[in-house]
Amino acid sequence: MNASDLSKIEYTIIDVFDKRYIWLPEIMIFFKANSLVEEILDQYNKKDKKEIINCFKGEKKKTVEKILRKFLTFEKETKKYRYIMGNTRLEQDMSINSIELNPTYSCNLRCKYCFAGDRVHFKKGYMTIDTAKQAIDFLFKEGIDKDTLYIAFIGGEPLINMPMIEFALKYSTEKAKKYNKQINYATTVNGTLLTREIMDLFDRYQVQAMISMDSPEPVVQNFLRPTAGEKGSYDLIKENGWISMLGSKGKSAVRSTITPYNLNLFDIAKTYYEAGFKHVHVEEVTTEDEKFVLTHKHIEYLKGEYNRIAQYLLEEVLKGKDIDSKPLFSRMYEIHNRKPRYNFCGAFNNSIGISPEGKFYPCDWMMDEQYNIGSLDSGLDKEKYRRLREQIPIPAKCRTCWARNLCGMGCRAKHKTAYAQGHEIDCDLELHKYKLQLYLYSEIAEKNPEFLKRYEKKIKLGEGENAS
Repeated sequence: MNASDLSKIEYTIIDVFDKRYIWLPEIMIFFKANSLVEEILDQYNKKDKKEIINCFKGEKKKTVEKILRKFLTFEKETKKYRYIMGNTRLEQDMSINSIELNPTYSCNLRCKYCFAGDRVHFKKGYMTIDTAKQAIDFLFKEGIDKDTLYIAFIGGEPLINMPMIEFALKYSTEKAKKYNKQINYATTVNGTLLTREIMDLFDRYQVQAMISMDSPEPVVQNFLRPTAGEKGSYDLIKENGWISMLGSKGKSAVRSTITPYNLNLFDIAKTYYEAGFKHVHVEEVTTEDEKFVLTHKHIEYLKGEYNRIAQYLLEEVLKGKDIDSKPLFSRMYEIHNRKPRYNFCGAFNNSIGISPEGKFYPCDWMMDEQYNIGSLDSGLDKEKYRRLREQIPIPAKCRTCWARNLCGMGCRAKHKTAYAQGHEIDCDLELHKYKLQLYLYSEIAEKNPEFLKRYEKKIKLGEGENAS
């Protein structure tokens, strides 16, 4: 049941393993279900309170009255939410507090599925120190009223242009101190160039760094992520990024892109955790290359793999392990704080990608000329930004989906890819992951609530979302 039914309370029933939950997507409340609660909730949206109470007698009647008082609280919160939503424009004008800096188009790998076409966006170039300085000045000017700013280093392979990264870290940190701001950094690198010295630098500036490695099996890794010289990358990563990341003083993190050639994501994730990585990020490939498109059969298989990862994560958390996961812990903050996520990420909202030449784009995935929305020299073209946003609309199904306030209604780049293929985005696997997240949250809240303190609200409401 959803809000379009004009129900008093929008809800959905979620079954995960042997558990059954009721999720109220508008006000982000969920609780364990039973037959009585389900019956009353169904009747609550159809009848008045007295009619419902008169259907029961004795002790059960008292229980029903108690449940109805709780539902009345939910209804009041729902009315408040709907009033706010009805009087708020979610797609606000761009207000920047986050930038993705592209140090270089160049990359020393030739990953088979890379979204950047020839793996370098069909372009050549490096970001100069002057351009990096100009970009950081732009960020501080745009984010003058923000307490926290974000810089991500993208690519290409970011570490090919280390002088620019070192400058950007030093210059932006000094500027943040001057203007009394917090600045957060992030980057994902392919691991071939990550040395202990670079990792020490990242630790010093508290850069949330992550290496990409699609499989701990050399044959699979070398096939999916060969070097520019068509040699394997496995040994290079093991000798550099793997060792350096595991020696980090921060949260050691690794990312795998899941394709038809490495569907065993449970084994992949478990191997990484057992090797010492604290954060494991697995994400399905987005591509138009038929060799790498995931079929319905693949998706069904991956659901089982995510089920296994969820059970493994729960076991580890209950043992007291310091562990993190994307996607299965990625919305714990929103669930814990009941904080709706109105946007999937910062694109078309509070973040832009900046190319080596200083041009603006919605994000790294849309760093093509058709998506150019200005430059450091000319400023933001807000009219073109608005038109681009309208050209990649959010599907109607997303606006009424039970997971919309967890998901943020999907990645615009993925919507764009789906539209280009003549259909809307298929969210079947994503919805399965959100169900698993609710299950994990419920189990952890009951059995190890201390773990959830890491998700306590740390930013001011209305400050804006991190682009990552």
